[in-house]
Amino acid sequence: MTSGMLGRVVEVGDVYITLDVGGDVKLKFQKAAVHAVLPKGTIKAI
Repeated sequence: MTSGMLGRVVEVGDVYITLDVGGDVKLKFQKAAVHAVLPKGTIKAI
């Protein structure tokens, strides 16, 4: 995300995506806020 938020994408809609950020917390963002898609395993490495 452009804000620096990292998470696993769990749902993709027409305008929004849903990220699982851990601890049963899911956040919804506009697709336009996605800055980059990182390779699988990146979150575990941080």
